[in-house]
Amino acid sequence: MKQMTADLKEISSEHHKVYVLSSSGILNDDILRQIEMPDNSNALPFMNLTHHVDLRDGFPVSFFESDYVVIALPTQYHLGESGQKVVGILAEEVMNGSLKNNFKPLKSYTLDNNVESIVLKKTSSITKEKVELIRSQFRKIYPDNPIFSNSIQMSDA
Repeated sequence: MKQMTADLKEISSEHHKVYVLSSSGILNDDILRQIEMPDNSNALPFMNLTHHVDLRDGFPVSFFESDYVVIALPTQYHLGESGQKVVGILAEEVMNGSLKNNFKPLKSYTLDNNVESIVLKKTSSITKEKVELIRSQFRKIYPDNPIFSNSIQMSDA
């Protein structure tokens, strides 16, 4: 974990944001952010906040605006897959779906319980069509919830 955080510190900056696509006690954004405590309470100041819970956090626009993604295999949840589609759908799209060609792996790390963590770099912009295609998956799961119904307003991903 400390090596991964050190590597992420080297590549992240005000203009190069990191998104952690994992939500468990083995790997999540808070673990990486707080890994240097008590000396440093924010080891990765250029890391976007992870959306962990669908109905609380909504659609993760900051994921699409991030330059680097940290993903865990198998996908890691702290509440279970059913309420954390904001983790599961995106992980599937990055590894095997519509976003697979937008990212390339840089380095992998073995964590507790043989969980593999991979740092990926975004190599091409994610089109608004791809974003809307992914958003449509959330609309199907939560058809009556306005948190997923609006089109996204974002800078070029």
